[in-house]
Amino acid sequence: MVVEEQEGDFNSQRDNHIIQIRRKNKLKSIIYLSDNTSFDVINEIIIKKHIYEGKEITPTEIEHIKNASIGLEAERYAYSILSNGMESQYTLSLKLKKKKFNKEIIDKIITRLKEQKYLDDCEYARAWISSRIQTHPEGKRAFLAGLLKKGIKYEVAKSTIESMITDEIEIEMIRFLVDKLTDNAKSHDKIQKILISRGFRYNIIRNILKEINK
Repeated sequence: MVVEEQEGDFNSQRDNHIIQIRRKNKLKSIIYLSDNTSFDVINEIIIKKHIYEGKEITPTEIEHIKNASIGLEAERYAYSILSNGMESQYTLSLKLKKKKFNKEIIDKIITRLKEQKYLDDCEYARAWISSRIQTHPEGKRAFLAGLLKKGIKYEVAKSTIESMITDEIEIEMIRFLVDKLTDNAKSHDKIQKILISRGFRYNIIRNILKEINK
């Protein structure tokens, strides 16, 4: 009895045929099956999996084809994101999630990109800080909060900030902002509040404003 059920299950796995493959666009085609169902697949997968009209196909093979197609689509999307600029593991994962790719596929892509050196949170943190110094000067506390929001681990964020933001650089950023805010006719009290809100250390702010007052 058990043997008969196993044979029946095996035969039921092979009762589907590909009856039509219709081009959907440059990237994808639609595969129509003999059970009146259909699904999209990337054209490259059709070639790799030797898919053709009339081919007998099991439910298991269908799932493999679908997963391979979705995985390739997710990988291409990840590369397109990275071509526009660096991403942290966390920010790239979020963008892939928004496209409805599942966790298993995302984890595989993140691992592969790390191995290929396309993803490196340490390098991302350094590049992000360098850019912020030029475009939005702020103190260590603000840099730390910003990196944590990007999904950078605390230890990585902390060590990167300490290695890049010396006292001299922090002083330069404060002086730059003081000059800019003074030109905008801000009082020293307002300037101090703005600098504190940007995460700069109070003692450095106070010393620089004292020098200017003199």
